[in-house]
Amino acid sequence: MTAYDLRLRDPDDDESPRLWARPEPGAGLSVVLGLADVTPGWVDVLAGGEYLVTSGWYWWPPDGDGSMHQIGSHGWCHDCHKGGLGYVHHLAYDVELAILAYEARMDRVLRRQCEADGLTPEAHAAEVAGRAVPLHGDHSFVTDVHELGVNADGLAEFAVDMWDMTTWKVAVEVADGAPRAAEKLAEKLAWEATPERCWNCHGSRGHARNCSTVRAAELTARHGR
Repeated sequence: MTAYDLRLRDPDDDESPRLWARPEPGAGLSVVLGLADVTPGWVDVLAGGEYLVTSGWYWWPPDGDGSMHQIGSHGWCHDCHKGGLGYVHHLAYDVELAILAYEARMDRVLRRQCEADGLTPEAHAAEVAGRAVPLHGDHSFVTDVHELGVNADGLAEFAVDMWDMTTWKVAVEVADGAPRAAEKLAEKLAWEATPERCWNCHGSRGHARNCSTVRAAELTARHGR
């Protein structure tokens, strides 16, 4: 059985909070992650004395280069993604899986989304861990536009890179504003291809029990406007 423990990142700092609780013998990883999450300050999670991850507002992996690597709700690193490195998963799969399941239980918005989609926290974690799953809406944010030339139909072709690391090939009328027109067309197509989510509970397969969209529709059907 793996023995988990917690360690303050800066134990010698006089202003650093004290570690007020340690995992009980036999505690599972999910319990230890929760304890680390509610402990003030920067807390390292250890397994058998080996470093796994750090809790401190967000989840952080070992970096070794002094840069920040923030792990998001889909498991991949926000900072590497913004740096154009794609969907980088720094954590070991089992650690990432446990963190994603924990977040799906504790985060109110994500919990309602899982409920609406009929997913348990563990099922949600299994769907996204280790995969290049973009955040909702990221499909439609342009990062770069590349001109490809004029096609046989006399239209200007462009390759438009999106924030979710996809690329859309579009064709527009040849004009001074063609790059901007290509950008707008790619954003429109990407947004239309994005699965729709409820504005209130964020479900894409259904609605959460307390979704105000459903309640409003029920009241309208029952009492009229």
